[in-house]
Amino acid sequence: MAAAAARLSAAPVLALDGSIGLARARYFNLGDVMVTALSDGFLPIGPELMNSMSEADFGTLLRAAYIDSTTHRTGVNALLMETDGRRVLVDAGTGTAMGPGLGHLARNMTALGIDPQSIGTVVATDLHPDHIGWIAAVASNPFGAAGG
Repeated sequence: MAAAAARLSAAPVLALDGSIGLARARYFNLGDVMVTALSDGFLPIGPELMNSMSEADFGTLLRAAYIDSTTHRTGVNALLMETDGRRVLVDAGTGTAMGPGLGHLARNMTALGIDPQSIGTVVATDLHPDHIGWIAAVASNPFGAAGG
């Protein structure tokens, strides 16, 4: 539990628009497993990514949510699961695939005292770039020690 207490002082990260985000969203226990939500950064979502939604309707939704922007800043996160001395990372972030607002997972882990090379297994929930970007970048994969 000392590791979890140390994570309470999360390091800030910069979003694409220059605003400050958190390196660690939160942690919780699930049985004997400690789960830590980790930020990879923020992805600006615009109306072009919404199926069957007009720009006007998207703007209406943003205003209804008190968002004064033409895009919605959506967090891209990963989960670290720790149990019995093992570390499993669920999703590996975007790497360098999706712009400067993202790709901060390894740096945020390091800022929280979590060595990316200490990850024993990486599990991808799907094969989109926001889930496998770092592990697809073989030359710069910070989780290269993961065995599967």
